[in-house]
Amino acid sequence: MHGDYFDGFPDDVRPEDHLVDGFPLVGQAAFWPAYFLNQSIEEQDLLCRVYSVDAESVGQMQRLLSDPRAWPRFDLDLPRGGRITVIFRNYADDPGVDYLLAAEPDGRSVRISALGGDAEGPGISWPELVSVADHGTDPREGAVRLLLLAPMLGDADADELGATARVVESLRLTGATGDLGEVARLIVAENLDFEPASWEPDDDDVNVCDGESSPRNPDGVVSLKVDELLMVSSALTP
Repeated sequence: MHGDYFDGFPDDVRPEDHLVDGFPLVGQAAFWPAYFLNQSIEEQDLLCRVYSVDAESVGQMQRLLSDPRAWPRFDLDLPRGGRITVIFRNYADDPGVDYLLAAEPDGRSVRISALGGDAEGPGISWPELVSVADHGTDPREGAVRLLLLAPMLGDADADELGATARVVESLRLTGATGDLGEVARLIVAENLDFEPASWEPDDDDVNVCDGESSPRNPDGVVSLKVDELLMVSSALTP
């Protein structure tokens, strides 16, 4: 799986030799502050406070997430049978976090978002994200799924659709406490790498957006191919 993704690296770099299951890290108290600091929120003190952890613990977790010898990956099954994989691309010359989608569990994958360096996104709309989250078998699993994919969210209509309240609840289910409204607002509407986009079906009923740096913008500079846009839209259709 992800052979086409691996092909995008220099010949002397073999990501497949470094991938490790990231889910054992999720249950640790410092995981979420480190995860969001790596991608979508700058306020470390805020995240440490709501998750009741200290900066040293968060720093240790960040080092685990960015270890060039071990690239954490998170595989999330999709309602229609595909899969989204989050990979910490701990390649020294071009580190970042990639969000890959495959319409079939063992099928070819495409990158729908990337954070860090030359960021690409948004990669998912709010209704699509909710659909993926709700494929979880219990509320906490759904919260984990939603928060893992939230950094690639960019939807100008998300707040009107109840996104902030849903993210607050997801934060609580993963151990955060206190007034979580500001954290949720930052996740929903203040992405560090790209602006919220407008989403709508095109003439072929493929869900696309107008984000300038989004692979899902057919007119963008990093647009996926026509068949790939269709594959992604079909896999994520709520």
